[in-house]
Amino acid sequence: MNKLRLFPLTLIAIAIAALAGCNSMPVDSALLQEARSDYRIAQDTPQTRDLAAVEMMRAGDALNRANEASTRRDKPAEVDHLAYLAKQRVAIAQETGRQKAAEAAVGNDDAARDKVRLAARTNEADAAQRSAEASQRSAEASQRQADASQKQADNSQRQAAA
Repeated sequence: MNKLRLFPLTLIAIAIAALAGCNSMPVDSALLQEARSDYRIAQDTPQTRDLAAVEMMRAGDALNRANEASTRRDKPAEVDHLAYLAKQRVAIAQETGRQKAAEAAVGNDDAARDKVRLAARTNEADAAQRSAEASQRSAEASQRQADASQKQADNSQRQAAA
């Protein structure tokens, strides 16, 4: 009979222990979950990871502070504030990565444009050189023709004098 009375008390004690165990688990805020997700996405983006390493390190530090506050079971408002800051750091890192990638693309475009300009100027210089050489050949041909005409005139004059 004693066993039957203790059974309900044992069940109640187990339920209280289970509830107390669940209560000790840190409850993550939605904002903290978003910050973690955003951070993972930023880490998986090559331009953010490679071009904004310093900003990613700062975002990681901010996310760690938010995680620690959640683990310590700080006030939800404090955890949310730290998570918000982490989210903003991640956004800064992502934007920095995009900006540096765009600057690199512009730099590459400038180099390509300079290369095209140089090629065009080289082509112009080559065309001018060819034109000058053609003019030189034409002038030499005209000179030879004039010399031949002069010789012919001299021969004609000698024949007429003879």
